[in-house]
Amino acid sequence: MGEGRRTLRPAIGTASFMAGLVLVLFALRWAALLGSETDREFVEGDEFQVWMLVAAASVLLWLVVLMRGRGVLRTLMRRAPEEARRITLRDWFVHGCGLAALTIAVVSVTSGLGGQEAPDVPIEHWRAITWVLLVVAGVAVLPWIVGVWMTHEQLQASKPRLKSLTQPGEEADGELERLRGSWRFIERAVLFLLAVVVSATVMTGALRVALVPEEVEESAFAASDVILYGAFFACVSAIVVLPLVASWRAKAFLLLDQVFPVTSRMTADQADARARLASALNLDVSMFRSPLTVLGVLSPLLTSVLAVFVPQLGK
Repeated sequence: MGEGRRTLRPAIGTASFMAGLVLVLFALRWAALLGSETDREFVEGDEFQVWMLVAAASVLLWLVVLMRGRGVLRTLMRRAPEEARRITLRDWFVHGCGLAALTIAVVSVTSGLGGQEAPDVPIEHWRAITWVLLVVAGVAVLPWIVGVWMTHEQLQASKPRLKSLTQPGEEADGELERLRGSWRFIERAVLFLLAVVVSATVMTGALRVALVPEEVEESAFAASDVILYGAFFACVSAIVVLPLVASWRAKAFLLLDQVFPVTSRMTADQADARARLASALNLDVSMFRSPLTVLGVLSPLLTSVLAVFVPQLGK
């Protein structure tokens, strides 16, 4: 029975995704056709149908990101040492200000690309549709943003424990496992946050294909606007990813130096053990050459470029 259920899970997942895709597509089409000022011919056009398909798939992806984020956040809180769970009022204030600033920046960019007015979409309730999509995307990334902040707190709380280490042993193994767990979270956080950013960027590119040049002029929604959109999210990704990766690497180097300090009396065996530990922690590669860092920073920009120029090949 258990084996049969595991065999059916992929089929059930695919069926659920397709059913959800149809429901979201129906909801988007219904919302787009509401109102007497809506251009029904535009909504029924092939280009906007593609946008709705991309938007529906993105919404489902964001829901998956949200569900995975909730599970990962619960695991992160359960495994955190007690001292790392104590978040002061000052911490919540700083985190709240950071989230508010990030929200304001995202809303500013999505409401006016390139410092211009947002393109005029011939759908009466277009602003409401975009706000709903923005809220869903924001809720989806919230657990991952909170997880990033919690990981910062846990890494900071680990500093005294790491400084107390003097040699390999059970305590060092425990700290090593915590660091490896934090890195696994960082990898997942980067990938899931990128999934939201990349899908939003592709949606913007699909919207431009639907609007230009039949509905709006090229100057009102230029290709550079989509590229700037991707560049903005590349900067946001760098702000989220780079400090966390730098903090993790600092604690990993601290563990390495405490357990296997570099001295003039260092034996060959100790040097080999230090090198193996450095390799296990991926410290033998610089932060800016790390695939995770490159992926986290450059993916939104590359996606925006592809979203602009790939559709032009078919014209």
